[in-house]
Amino acid sequence: MQYTLRAIFSLKELHFSFFVKIGHTQSHKYREIFSFQFAMSTIVCSHCSGIFPSRNQLFKHISVCTVKHREELNNVGIVHREVEDVLKEDDTKDVYLVVVGGRHRGKTLGSCERFSFRRQLWEPFAPMLENRGSHGCASSAGYIYALGGGGFKSNLATCERYDIKTNIWTEIAPMMCLRHALTVVSHSGNPHIYCIGGWKDGSVCSADVERYNVIENTWTTMKSMNIARRLAGVAECNGDLFVFGGCISDGNHLSADVVTNGWCTSTAERYDIVGNSWTLLSNLPCKGPASAATVGGSIYIFFHSKCVYRFTPNNSNVNEYVKLCNLPESQWCTFNVSTFGRRIFLVGGAIDGKWTTKCYCFDTITCNFTEMPEMNTPRRRCAATIIEN
Repeated sequence: MQYTLRAIFSLKELHFSFFVKIGHTQSHKYREIFSFQFAMSTIVCSHCSGIFPSRNQLFKHISVCTVKHREELNNVGIVHREVEDVLKEDDTKDVYLVVVGGRHRGKTLGSCERFSFRRQLWEPFAPMLENRGSHGCASSAGYIYALGGGGFKSNLATCERYDIKTNIWTEIAPMMCLRHALTVVSHSGNPHIYCIGGWKDGSVCSADVERYNVIENTWTTMKSMNIARRLAGVAECNGDLFVFGGCISDGNHLSADVVTNGWCTSTAERYDIVGNSWTLLSNLPCKGPASAATVGGSIYIFFHSKCVYRFTPNNSNVNEYVKLCNLPESQWCTFNVSTFGRRIFLVGGAIDGKWTTKCYCFDTITCNFTEMPEMNTPRRRCAATIIEN
């Protein structure tokens, strides 16, 4: 492994990017692993936000920062199982990025497709029982769940489950609340799926939280969020749920220190699953619709049409948000995210106002995006998850 240094000069800052060389031939490629910016007299590591008084101290920090980040991921046991590991362990197994429903040119879709990591292609599979857009999706114990959303004429409370072995969708117990633009997250430590927030009756944001038990096929109403919101980023980390940003009905009910622009919010909340209680966290640096996913002990927040932040929860309600990079496409919004190992996959949505088939992989170690094969059908407000089979 060989490192090289590239410097880009401007009048205001000096930008250093560190690369690792891949291969030993004349046609070798380089992959960026860290970048550092020298702004005025301040030298900042863009990966950990460490500040250094000199370049020499920064250079000494590089190897430490790299090793420390990898150790943090190893300690939580997630990076030990990547897509490549699954494919290598068993020649008969595959990993699928599953995308269900969505909207295309004013139509609500019921069609579904999945990306085979082994064969590197997209293929259709059985359509849902109901067409859905702006809905939620999660996988648990070998099943895929499609929950709520907007149908042909109105919001939905109906839900369904897909058996990847039989290729059949089956109706399950409906939610108690009709809503779309909700966020769905499964809990890694128990058989529960949480449906959070949304747009209720097409007129008002929801603070409702419902919990689905995949074993008993039952719904339970949980404590509502402090702030009603839709299109928020939600992730589970260390046994708690976290909600970031989103859109709100109006800003009149918010306190003076809560940053909004009328329809968008920068607020964040933590949900204590054991205590069934919500706590407001530090405001986000950005506001508006977001998606979120957890890798290791950190949550990665993807602000639609903007950028990516990393958030690492701690015991205090004062938390730090670290900006990592911009999204790979200009004005990319209404996409969905899923995670496997250290990678997060972004799929669908709209780019510059046009429905897209785009799919990208975000590596949480290098903070780089890699473009993947595109879907067969353009979809915005689709739902996605990843499953092994």
